Amino acid sequence: MGRIKQRLKSYIISITLLYIFLIILYIKRFKYSEIDIRFVFALLHLVVFIVLILFLKEYKRYRFALLIIENKIFDIQAVKEDSFSDNNIEFIISCFGILLGRKIIKFNVEGVKLEEVKISDKVISITYGKDKKSRNIKLLHGTIENKKIKEIAEKFQFETGINPLILD
Repeated sequence: MGRIKQRLKSYIISITLLYIFLIILYIKRFKYSEIDIRFVFALLHLVVFIVLILFLKEYKRYRFALLIIENKIFDIQAVKEDSFSDNNIEFIISCFGILLGRKIIKFNVEGVKLEEVKISDKVISITYGKDKKSRNIKLLHGTIENKKIKEIAEKFQFETGINPLILD
């Protein structure tokens, strides 16, 4: 989520700086003997338009990530195995999808469906896919009590309609 916000901020800064540059060019009306100022304006407007499109796409991802976070069923802070790195990966599961760090997997959008959930005391396995192409995510977590496993399974069933398999 933090990376998505960071990207949004960089797009906003880029658009603002480009528009400030356009305004300065317009006010000063620089006279370049080799470059036509109209060409520079057109080129800068094109760049602003492209950055604006990228911003809108990232904002759409941000809103979907917020939807996942607000409706979370289960979340874990996964840590990379590299002992020199302090990067945590956010793993949030909801009925709308999975937020895995910066990656968003949307359920019931563009044909991607949640197919199966398996929960054990050490692993949660989620199978999702589109048509006949399925993918599986296995999340290793700390040992969870049976009571907590049943609560998570009930949330999955209530929120998604999928009846999770509880493994021993």
